[in-house]
Formats: sequence, C-alpha cells, structure tokens
Amino acid sequence: LRRLLQSVMIRTRRVDTALTFAPRKVETQWVRQSAAERQLYRQVSDVITDAVRADHMSPGKPHYFTLMMLQKEMGSSWASAHGTLVKLAAHPDGLDRARVQALAAKAGELRNDPSKVQTLLKVVHGLKGEKAIVFTQFRASQETILAALAGAGVSTAAFHGEMGWREKEESLEHFRDSAQVLVSTEAGGEGRNLQFARIVINYDLPWNPMRVEQRIGRVHRLGQEHPVRVVNLVARGTIEAYVLEILERKIRMFELVVGEMEEILGAWQVQGTFEDEVFKRWTESRDPRARKKRFTELAQHLVTARKLYQAQRDSEAWMFRGALDH
Repeated sequence: LRRLLQSVMIRTRRVDTALTFAPRKVETQWVRQSAAERQLYRQVSDVITDAVRADHMSPGKPHYFTLMMLQKEMGSSWASAHGTLVKLAAHPDGLDRARVQALAAKAGELRNDPSKVQTLLKVVHGLKGEKAIVFTQFRASQETILAALAGAGVSTAAFHGEMGWREKEESLEHFRDSAQVLVSTEAGGEGRNLQFARIVINYDLPWNPMRVEQRIGRVHRLGQEHPVRVVNLVARGTIEAYVLEILERKIRMFELVVGEMEEILGAWQVQGTFEDEVFKRWTESRDPRARKKRFTELAQHLVTARKLYQAQRDSEAWMFRGALDH
C-alpha cells in the first residue's frame, strides 16, 4: 500500500520542515462579579432555563435562539444583555412580562459599572503600552469597552462587520501605527494577519472552540517572532467557566496545533453543534452540582474524541512513514 501511495502522493510532515511557531502562553483572569451581578446572572439564567425546559425543551419555541443569545450576552456584558431583555419584555410571547421587565431594569442599572471592565482595565494597564487585541462577540460590549478604555486614556481602534472595507483598513492601519488596543468583534477573527501584535484578550469566550482558535490565529501564525499571550476574562459560576474548564484542562485545547481542534470535534459524535450541546446541558437543571456533572460528562466525551483523533493520527503516521516522507 505504501508503494502504491508513493506513486501518487508525496507527504511532508510539519516536523520535518524548518517551520516553527512562537510559544503560546494562556492565562485566566477571573472576574470578581459584584453580589448584584451574581444575583442577576442567576435570576436571568433561571428564566432562560424555565422557558427552554418547557414543552420538553422543544427548540421550536418562539424564544429558543434568543434565549441562547441572551445567555451568551450575560457572559459578555450587561449592556448587551440589557438590549435583549428589553426586546423580550416588549414581546414576551408566553414569558412573564413583569418578571422580564424587572430583570431588564436591573441589567440597565448594572451596565454602567460592570466588574469585567475593571478587570480588563487592570490587564491593559499591566501591558505597559504593548499592543493587544480585545475580542468580543457583541457590538454593545464593544462600545462599552471602547468607552472605558478611552476614559482611562488608552488609545484604541475599533473593528466590526458593519464597517466598510476602507474603514476597516484605516482602523487596522491606525492600530498598527499608533493605537495600543484594537477592540474587535468576530469579524476581526477571520482572514486578518495581525502578527505585529502578540497579545489576545478574550473579553468574552465563545462556546465554539473553533472561534476561539480563529481569534488566537490572528496573531499566532507564521511570521510571529514573539511568544503569544492569550488572556481569558471569565467569571466563576458562569457557563463560560464550564466551557473554559473543558477546553483548557480536559482537552488542553491551547496546546494543540492549528487544525487539531477541528479534527477532534470531527471525531466527536453528537447531534447538533457544540454550542447546542453546551446550552442544552446548562438548561437541564438549575442545580450547580447537576450542571457540573453534566459538563464533566461532556468533557469525557471530548477526551475520548481526542484519543480517537490521536489514534488515527498515529495510524496515518505509520501508514505513510518511510516511503512517503520526502
């Protein structure tokens, strides 16, 4: 089989090349939420869980995807969650209007002094002027970040999908030449080479591991001459804390090379997306112990998927070694 393959295929492994990637250092900055923030997070999560579990968790419920988005927004900023809560209060379609209105009012109060912003300012101050990219999934969060950094005297540039081509190029040029921090939505995580910077700050953490990798890949790529630093801002007790536990400690995602995470997810047999599975396990129960158990099970599934991927990789290495390694 090796001889037959040799006639049609030449395989060069990355380990046989002179290509090297800069080392990657990942750290978690735990956000110390205020008592009011922790309480509101639990209250909104309870509303989401109650609504999703109704009718046997039918994904056809009117607010299913909006509620999933709301859960993500709470992990980012109260400014972002506030807008969605206001919309739900205006068109409850089966939800308790008074309950949602009260939660929207609380989110409106907390949006002006979020603890996560204070954590971000502390991290940026510690950079001593070095360039960094701050990623967020939501425009409302981006505006909050930009305002806070400007108020602290930090020079910034913004990047988001609503900007025109010329605006995007000018913003990136401004970041390259003078601004210390680029505050970008997911639009900046695709197709951009920003290796003149080496620090990525995940203001919020996507539930999809591939999107996390895309963000890091803007600076951790060929041509990067310095160690890459990745900072994750996460509050304990949130859904993002569970996701980070799986990605960082269970499958050690941040140690993988480019493309390996995609292969692992490909070996993971499940219906729906990874985000669907995360949201499902979160909304199955209000009890923290039950949630921890369900996420531990998810982690074990992914550990198994990683082992399957490694076994397949080793098998291919054996199959192609020798005759094909030119």
